[in-house]
Amino acid sequence: MIGSVVSVGYEGRGVEDLLASLQRHQVDVMVDVRLTPLSRKPGLSKTALAATLGTHGIRYLHLRALGNPKDNRALLRSGDRSSRDRFTALLRTGEGAQALRDVAELLQTQTVALLCFERHHEQCHRQLIVDELRRAIPALHLVTVTRHRSALAVSACAVYMRRPPVDHACWRHLFEQLPHTRPVQRDRPDQLGTR
Repeated sequence: MIGSVVSVGYEGRGVEDLLASLQRHQVDVMVDVRLTPLSRKPGLSKTALAATLGTHGIRYLHLRALGNPKDNRALLRSGDRSSRDRFTALLRTGEGAQALRDVAELLQTQTVALLCFERHHEQCHRQLIVDELRRAIPALHLVTVTRHRSALAVSACAVYMRRPPVDHACWRHLFEQLPHTRPVQRDRPDQLGTR
């Protein structure tokens, strides 16, 4: 059985929220793909993060070879094709290729999270790492984690304004997750709001 890969960024979240996301997705190993695993956010640098994860049964592994060079980050985030090609080339040679094999081996039996800073998978080099992993494991299941629960509900509310949902109970649940809001009874069941 092949495990799943969970792509997660810690932008806009603290260590508690990150840990909750990893636990929710039943992550066994978190692979830190930052070139330099340091953060100004408390608890998100290598040593502190490894200790926190370890106390909750999640293994921490830093693979520096999967880190994006500093001078390539802004271009990659903006979608520049040459920066994507440059990073992909790094993944296909030497230490990068070996690090990918190590992750692929973990995925044979475990759920693995890839951690970096960027919140959105599509704006981070994690996307290219997953693309390369899928070359070796075509059936690899990807889970992307972008927001914590309250922000997800906010996003869901924005979608609701454009198109009424089919499952009203689901939307009511999302509204209930928002702080200081609750569903309001209207004439029609598809009309939700806040007081």
